[in-house]
Amino acid sequence: MKRLKLYLETSIFGFLVGARQEPYTEATERLFQEIAVGRVQAFISAEVTRELVKAPQPLRVELLRLLRTHPITELESTGEAKELAEKYLEAGIIPKKAEPDALHIAIAVINNLDVVVSWNLQHIVKTRTRLGVNGINKLSGYREIDIATPQEVTAE
Repeated sequence: MKRLKLYLETSIFGFLVGARQEPYTEATERLFQEIAVGRVQAFISAEVTRELVKAPQPLRVELLRLLRTHPITELESTGEAKELAEKYLEAGIIPKKAEPDALHIAIAVINNLDVVVSWNLQHIVKTRTRLGVNGINKLSGYREIDIATPQEVTAE
């Protein structure tokens, strides 16, 4: 069976460090266990790293440690991804104030990943977002992408 290629949006990391919030933390821990054993492939972008670096200390140290201790590949944000993100924003799929969220999705699409994994239920993990993003993707010549929470992509 093909290993899923997952884009980890920034919100995922917050549930592994700091205050525990069940069932979010438990599902996120399962996801990172699957990453650690190679059951899934994990990717982030330079945008995720920039957002993690903005976290206050000592939280920042723990967040960045996760990047070193797990097999997570960092992808660059290209002009092509920025153009696709702009299409999501112009169509009102993602609000302009949440521009980084549109960029996360676009980077995953441009890199042919399978799923954007996020706990951002406000702008990213929504049926409206999935439908709108995939409509723009089809019109722009890209394949569809799934958007899900860690609970939806782990084996358990």
